Amino acid sequence: MKFLFRFKDDVYDRVWMPINLEYCSPISTTNVNVTLSDNEYGPPSNVMSTAATPNEDGLPLEYYWDTYESSQQFYLYMYFAEIAEDLPPQELREFNISVNGGSWTGPIIPEKMIPTTILCTLSINAPGRLKFSIAETSRSVLPPILNALEIYYVKQLLQSPTRQNEVDAVKNIKSVYKVKKKLIDLSYNNLTEDVPAFLAYLPSLKTLNLSWNNFTGSVPLALIEKSNNGTLSLSLDGNPNLGKANSCEVKKKNKKNAIIPIVSSAVSILVLFSGAIAVFWIYKRRQQQGTVTTVKP
Repeated sequence: MKFLFRFKDDVYDRVWMPINLEYCSPISTTNVNVTLSDNEYGPPSNVMSTAATPNEDGLPLEYYWDTYESSQQFYLYMYFAEIAEDLPPQELREFNISVNGGSWTGPIIPEKMIPTTILCTLSINAPGRLKFSIAETSRSVLPPILNALEIYYVKQLLQSPTRQNEVDAVKNIKSVYKVKKKLIDLSYNNLTEDVPAFLAYLPSLKTLNLSWNNFTGSVPLALIEKSNNGTLSLSLDGNPNLGKANSCEVKKKNKKNAIIPIVSSAVSILVLFSGAIAVFWIYKRRQQQGTVTTVKP
């Protein structure tokens, strides 16, 4: 089997790497059909064409990871697809999923060559360890399987996020002052409070006139740097209460913490069974046809 999969196998350029599970054996199919990636989360067909299953009758399929902080939050995506070929209709594969001994979801019957995605809409956490167990039901003839698993955790970032009022201010400035591409003239408008930091991140802006207002506080360091290197013509005359930014102030701002749920920009762990583990970022998702089940912990 190939050691890892990513783009072009995975349209989101996630990296899938194999990992062995205790008391499990890999199964696979040579029929790598495009339907195996046919749902909105787009698991690669090559990934879904393999799975893990317990190597003894009656054993559950288990996976766990340690949580080093009780407050650490995780999001989970599990992928299932029936890949056994020429399976008689009477041979049912059905299973339930539990977490740390408590019922989570089920029963689940994987569809033939079509992915079923089980995901939690709320974060899950537990002190010490999170342990998932996939166990066959009493009427199941076949053992449980697991094709792939994604585990996301909430990443704490040191940078301050963009504030909504700054986004709104950009839109208002563009609307009121008819900003096109290169010039913003806000002079003689009796503007108060801090100079908005977002002005430094308008890529086409070449001239910024903030003269003769009542701005207070410090000028954002990014604006000063652009003015010093000649990429921005910055006018600040007539603001007697306006100071200059310094490195201490910038560092102080950067100490603020922001908790950002992992969906669009996420540090994640992927497990492909015969399995996988990796770090990646997802930028978009597409709508397709497979089954998606959401679970509230």
